[in-house]
Amino acid sequence: MDVVKLFVGGLDEGVTEESLHALFASHGRIKEVVLLPGKGTSTQKCAFVCFQTFSAQEMAQAAIAALNGTNYSSTAENPMVVHVAKNQPGQPGRGSFQQEPPPMLWQPPQPPQPPQPPMGMSVPPPPQPAMMPMMPQMYGGAYPSHPVPQPTPYQHTGTYPAAQNPGAPGNKLFIGSLPGAVTQEDVERVFSSFGALGEVHLMDPSQQTGDRCAFVVFNEVSSAQRAVESLNNQVCPMLPAAMRPLVVKFAKSGGGVGSNKRARG
Repeated sequence: MDVVKLFVGGLDEGVTEESLHALFASHGRIKEVVLLPGKGTSTQKCAFVCFQTFSAQEMAQAAIAALNGTNYSSTAENPMVVHVAKNQPGQPGRGSFQQEPPPMLWQPPQPPQPPQPPMGMSVPPPPQPAMMPMMPQMYGGAYPSHPVPQPTPYQHTGTYPAAQNPGAPGNKLFIGSLPGAVTQEDVERVFSSFGALGEVHLMDPSQQTGDRCAFVVFNEVSSAQRAVESLNNQVCPMLPAAMRPLVVKFAKSGGGVGSNKRARG
């Protein structure tokens, strides 16, 4: 979650943290307001206002455009000075915080490419099938030899269906932080690129945040694993109004069912 700290100067003596919070709250979610006393004999005060939201940069810029150069009240002698604090990132007098790196845009999965030999080396020829040994001369001549394909030895891939291995990830995923404008078709279009879908359950938007979540059931566990590895904590440009990273993880047993349900054939 982004946090942007603003410096507010040119405040008169009667300002309080509560009044500053009310003034800036119309421009976004306020995390903290810290009022600093005036320096020396000056009665002017300054403050730090920290916005906390997923669109903190945009809201902070809107607050600067709306309030910088305006008077705090009708009796204020000097206009306020509002700009991004120079000691970003950090919280005034409360230590520092670490901002998470911006999420990478999700890209559709690409088919695996064959390994390339080092420069200056040629690709070795494919192994030849084993030959049947020459039979002893019978009936006045030699029995011709023919290539006999050898069976490919079985190699364990390391994955089992959830029913055979209860400790392994299942084929049902929980999808969180979906934009409120996303539709059933949007979710199916994105996740069907990883494999055949069984069912998709899209929940109603949250009354608090407006976000949506969904449950996606794949026919194969390997498809669900690829979706988690590719989409978790990534911004998917194929979803309308997608501005935040998705939460894509294996659903717990008995996960909820949303208002929109569609079974895939």
